[in-house]
Amino acid sequence: MLPNESLGEIVVEGVDVYRRILRDGVVTGYLKRVGGRPIREVYADACAELAKRGIEIDEYLHSAIDLQPDGEWPANVRWVACYPVTGGSEGHYVHVDLICAETGARDFVRKPIMLGKTFRGMAYAAKMANALAEILGA
Repeated sequence: MLPNESLGEIVVEGVDVYRRILRDGVVTGYLKRVGGRPIREVYADACAELAKRGIEIDEYLHSAIDLQPDGEWPANVRWVACYPVTGGSEGHYVHVDLICAETGARDFVRKPIMLGKTFRGMAYAAKMANALAEILGA
């Protein structure tokens, strides 16, 4: 930031938290990312949005398998991957993974963040995965 710039009000957009950049006390229209939303909030919002869309979580949808639920949405997320798979014994699973950039431009790590299960078939699992992709900005 320049010497005559400061940070203004907080703006929440999707999974990120920003502050407005002010120049000589006037809003510039630019935002500076200051962190990610708590994963717990992102999960709660995703569940609420699924309900609004009429998509029921009939078995479960768990949050933050590898990440701490009180942690923030990581800054290094490049992609969000949401996909259905057939379960090993019964039902279908919906995976939500964060694909995060690590040290090098070509080094990526998959971080599972949500896992759901349904007994309504592959088409329903795909519908849930597609909705989560839209909700989380995949």
